[in-house]
Amino acid sequence: MTIKELENAFNIVRQYLEENLAEKLNEIASNDLAGLISNRVELKGEDSEGNKFTEYSKGYKKSREKKGKQTDFKDFSFTRDMWLNFDVVRKEKDAVYLGGKSKSSQDKIDWSTMYEEISIIAANKEELALVEGLLLKWCLETVKKYTKTG
Repeated sequence: MTIKELENAFNIVRQYLEENLAEKLNEIASNDLAGLISNRVELKGEDSEGNKFTEYSKGYKKSREKKGKQTDFKDFSFTRDMWLNFDVVRKEKDAVYLGGKSKSSQDKIDWSTMYEEISIIAANKEELALVEGLLLKWCLETVKKYTKTG
């Protein structure tokens, strides 16, 4: 590949990335990040800093036990409505925002976040690193595709 061909290929890559990066970020956030966050909260009961959420009240804990729900930690998933409607709710050129896609889901997120005094849907460092890694992998695959390297 000549210098001119390489320069043309990188111009194509730059344009392609500029036009498609936001969409790819949205796809990864929707498919991967939302799932990682909801799994962490539902399966471990941990916030983005690795701490357990507050315990269930005695009355609510008894109600959950009667319905056969786990009560070892708070998982915010009695009906799962909140998590089933947790996804990308707003997109910008270089950012996506996760939240409830329904009013009831967002209300539950807002109330729970207020009660816990920390966002229950914030990503942790590992989850963000995974998303960054997926974006970097996609960028490198794009470069290889257009420069015919690798």
